[in-house]
Amino acid sequence: MENDNNVRVPEIEEKEERKLSVKYQVSNKKNRIRFITRISMFSALSLIFYAWLKFPLPIFPSFLEVNFSNLFILIGALSTGPIGAIIIVVMRFILKIVVVGSHTMYVGELTDVILSIMVSVPASIFYLYVHNKKGGYISMLVAFLMWLITSILVNAFISLPFYINAFGFDAVIGMLTSTINGINESNYMMYYLLYAVLPFNLLVGFVNCGLACLVYKRISSILKKIGI
Repeated sequence: MENDNNVRVPEIEEKEERKLSVKYQVSNKKNRIRFITRISMFSALSLIFYAWLKFPLPIFPSFLEVNFSNLFILIGALSTGPIGAIIIVVMRFILKIVVVGSHTMYVGELTDVILSIMVSVPASIFYLYVHNKKGGYISMLVAFLMWLITSILVNAFISLPFYINAFGFDAVIGMLTSTINGINESNYMMYYLLYAVLPFNLLVGFVNCGLACLVYKRISSILKKIGI
């Protein structure tokens, strides 16, 4: 019996560590149905919060809107693994364009795709190999740090330069002066990143990642109980 236990425990542990891998999730019909159902559910929830349930904060430029779509992408990432996370992000993008369209010439949506992938995929990869409660917390810390880094990079090198070229420097700076004091032609990039992008994403990233830490296990347990 002792030898049998010594043999079986590592097998169970390995299965737990690898159960978010693509190979495991598509290994049989039941797992494939579960994988597709979770992706569909989290994609739909993410779309709802991304397209409609969002709002600006008066202390930040009006185009920086708070939404909780990445909360469901993060939960989906922990629940389905890195490939599942990418599929959820891409599905959110496609559904948003088809159902609502774009008010940002697709640049806002594309930068959000980059941000969401860079946030969810490293976190889900870490959780894939450290599949326990501590690993879940650390994976959300990884997600939060990646959120801050990626948000600064995409705004500095993609979003702000694009909108300045598309709408003109004066128009874009005019939108920023109402919430960022002292911004001008010589300091606009540093001021925008320091006083808008960084604090905004500190707040939104912390809330999304913090909520994911709080609710993931509960949601995971509910899904298992109902067979999803």
